[in-house]
Amino acid sequence: MPRNKTPLPASPSGGEERRQDLLLEIGTEEIPARFLPAAVRQLEESAKRILADARLPAKSIAAYATPCRLVLHVMGLPAAAATRVVEKSGPPWDAAFDAAGKPTAALTGFLKSSGAAAKDIFKLEKKDRVFVGVRLTEKGRTAGIILPQVLPGLISSLHFPKNMRWRTGDPSAFARPIRWILCILGRKALRFTAYGLTASARTFGNKFFFPKPFRPSTAADYFRHLEKRGVMVSAGRRREKILKETRRLLARKNFKCDMPEALLSEVVHLTEYPTALLGRFDERFLDIPDVILKSAMTHHQRYFPVLGRGGKIAPYFLVVRNGPPDRRQVVARGNARVLTARFSDAKYFFENDRKKKLADRIEGLKRVVHLEGLGSLHDRARRIRDLMVILPPRIGVEIDLERYGEVAYLCKADLLTEVVGEFPELQGTMGRIYAQLEGQPPEISDAIAEHYLPKGPQDDLPASPLGALLALADKFELLFGVFSLGIRPTASADPYGLRRAAIGISRILLARAWHLPVGKLAESASHIFPDAAALKTAVPAALDFFRGRLEAQLKETYPAEFVAACINVSDDPCEVAGKAEALRKVSAESKTRWVTLLRTAKRAHNIVRAEASLPALNAGAFRQTEETALYQAFKTWQTKVGALPDRKYTDRLRAIVEMADPLNQFFEKVFVMVDDADLKNNRLALIRSISEAFRSYAEFDKIAVTD
Repeated sequence: MPRNKTPLPASPSGGEERRQDLLLEIGTEEIPARFLPAAVRQLEESAKRILADARLPAKSIAAYATPCRLVLHVMGLPAAAATRVVEKSGPPWDAAFDAAGKPTAALTGFLKSSGAAAKDIFKLEKKDRVFVGVRLTEKGRTAGIILPQVLPGLISSLHFPKNMRWRTGDPSAFARPIRWILCILGRKALRFTAYGLTASARTFGNKFFFPKPFRPSTAADYFRHLEKRGVMVSAGRRREKILKETRRLLARKNFKCDMPEALLSEVVHLTEYPTALLGRFDERFLDIPDVILKSAMTHHQRYFPVLGRGGKIAPYFLVVRNGPPDRRQVVARGNARVLTARFSDAKYFFENDRKKKLADRIEGLKRVVHLEGLGSLHDRARRIRDLMVILPPRIGVEIDLERYGEVAYLCKADLLTEVVGEFPELQGTMGRIYAQLEGQPPEISDAIAEHYLPKGPQDDLPASPLGALLALADKFELLFGVFSLGIRPTASADPYGLRRAAIGISRILLARAWHLPVGKLAESASHIFPDAAALKTAVPAALDFFRGRLEAQLKETYPAEFVAACINVSDDPCEVAGKAEALRKVSAESKTRWVTLLRTAKRAHNIVRAEASLPALNAGAFRQTEETALYQAFKTWQTKVGALPDRKYTDRLRAIVEMADPLNQFFEKVFVMVDDADLKNNRLALIRSISEAFRSYAEFDKIAVTD
């Protein structure tokens, strides 16, 4: 009879001391710059996972990207996967041997299929039964065999915001068509097929200056020769080169460069071998507002503005070329001609726009459709003005509508200007400039620009009260209007920017401590929309959507379970945040009392949540002193809480904590679910009253109890 064996540890492969580098390059047509940072992270993470699954642990893994290639460099890869001992489970022990102790057909078949012998058998206990088990030594295959099998899956595992298909009948997709695959292990080219291509040791340099193929012999040879052929695969090194050359070019003239991080990152990923060049444009264009010049350079041309004294734009720009230095300045002059054409258009548009005031453009808003079902931009501006009437008393601010009411129309008037038509990213900004040039009050001009804020989760908020109010009205009009049409954002599509609007609303309200129940506002404002009934029907969906954005935002500041406990109790962002802060503060004051509160609140909720209807509480029907004590404590608590201001969230929570002990005593001494139906229902009514009072503050059952 075979004896029990102790488990054996996995042993390293015989080739553990022999390590080599793996280089994988996916050559493509130009991939959009915004896709590349995420692609690099994916490539590294997928490679780590796939190699770990294959038992090929590397010393280090690095991924790189240029517009035309994704590169994986695996250093210190073992020559073979680690040898390991595996266990296999066979038939039950009592079915493996007959009465004479000889192997049955079940055991014989298992040993044959497993490639094991009788000497490998041991007893394997699982699920209260004993089975036949065998241990087998599985020798690791070589990396040269494993990698061609797993690397095609690594390439196909990469995901991009948008994919392309380029081979008829082939459903495979990638960010851009793949044109070649290079794969070298040590000094050997690995062959495998992916996307209709066979991997080889052939690659290409910079397609504009070194388009001929070459064959590196090793990973080190690849990096060395590739840079000589106009390709720096490391985005970090490309960034350093741009910054170094920029400093050198500007030091001669004592200028500075306006280099936004987002634009720098984009330019880094637009080039394979960046070279910074300094160009010049005609000084006559400096009469144009700086924002137009900067937008033309950065947003449209991917140039970097050069700043002179006082931070004003100087008649120079920096452009990054994808290639070697331009000794004859041909590229710089060519880019200057392109910029001159843009600036000439911008100058014409700007001067033409100034011939007409913003107020004179308001009538033209009637001819521009906002959304089908919501009328024109003029209709939208009217609803924004109506919301500016509804909002102030609800958030506790005053506004002189006689003086400032027209800003609801003026804030959309610059959409009809020629500059904004050419540079749509300047909407609001140009409205401010034109309003200032017309002599409008600073409050008006600032509010016109600020009503688009915040444009993102980390963007600046409106600085002025009027700007904040106008921004709220604008975003509420968009949110309520689109929801009234039955349009809902999806996980992959939000064409009207409703997420941005919802986040902006909550950020503004929280920053200014403006209390506002969003659901009540939607219902009271429904009459200003074309289909009031549709908006009222859509209010629950709009609130769910708004709460989802608010919850995600608050979880960045407060514990997730505290936010979850408060988010469904109120649709006032300031109240939700105030209660979450109170939960964080009070939970730290007394661990014992806090745990008691959570346990009793959860128990109370669980007991009564299935009770559809209960009779009114009868204080005269109590039979135990603990019932009376709890009822009296509850009445005293109601009086105390009733005297507290609604927004004293911490004090109100502390009062709830004081109720935990009487309720706990009640549960310790009183059996609720008695046979006497009247007595049981009266006790349930008491518990329900307390539970509802607790849950009007927060859903405590969503907070974990930790002793």
